[in-house]
Amino acid sequence: MTCILPYRGDSFRREFSHLGEVRSIIPETVKVMALTATATDTTRTAIIKILNMQKPKIVCVSPEKHNIVYAVAEKCEISDAFTSLCGKLARERTKMGRVIIYCRTYDEVTTIYQFFKRRLGENFTHPPSAPDLVRFRMVSMFTRCTHQSVKASVMERFTKTSSLRIVIATVAFGMGIHCPDVRLAIHWGIPEDVEMYIQQSGRVGRDGLPSYGLLVYSSKDLNKKYTSEQMIEYCKNEEGVCRRKLLFEDFDKYTGDNKYVGCKCCDVCQMNCKCGNCDQTISEFY
Repeated sequence: MTCILPYRGDSFRREFSHLGEVRSIIPETVKVMALTATATDTTRTAIIKILNMQKPKIVCVSPEKHNIVYAVAEKCEISDAFTSLCGKLARERTKMGRVIIYCRTYDEVTTIYQFFKRRLGENFTHPPSAPDLVRFRMVSMFTRCTHQSVKASVMERFTKTSSLRIVIATVAFGMGIHCPDVRLAIHWGIPEDVEMYIQQSGRVGRDGLPSYGLLVYSSKDLNKKYTSEQMIEYCKNEEGVCRRKLLFEDFDKYTGDNKYVGCKCCDVCQMNCKCGNCDQTISEFY
């Protein structure tokens, strides 16, 4: 008999910190397996301690995806930030790769969604000027408050052939969704911790093609009460360290060997890139 106990860290499910209580009443003959998509060495040590595992067998791989180019930018006005993406969507329509825009609050989701709706006008739907119904929209939003029927429609349309290109969402969107052709994940604000950011940005490029993870932040986001020191360091990065190193160095199996170098690694490495062909960058989208 196997008891499977998923764990993602206290920031995701605080109840998991009490799993040791459950483990204490399970007979020692019952095997326990703890599974998670992303866990740093620190988190894995915490899991072992909470579950009182004795010399557990550990199987792990690095969550790093070599085809994702990482970048960070400071927040500006929403109109300045997303006008270019609106133009790209209006031109390319259903040929444009899919995009997820993650926001920390419901208000940010609705504000950005309304900007896209106003800016795109008749191009908000496909075909142009079609009724403003879920099945015609090229942009949708997804939060905990979204009606269940709309949630189901957005999730289905984003994972199958449809006109939906951009989803503006809180962390409520993404769990369990497999969409191979997401090309860009924009975080409008800093996620709580490295594991959360890796998991969410890792929803791009699942087909192995070049994809991008962009984190946009302001000085107000640099609050240790809501954000881990690692994420703050990732954003500020005053030493000019490769962003991939800052994200993955605390994970087992990370070697620092990236087959995509320079402009195909991150914005910091791009500054020092001398390949002479730095055309495929995040500026394609943003």
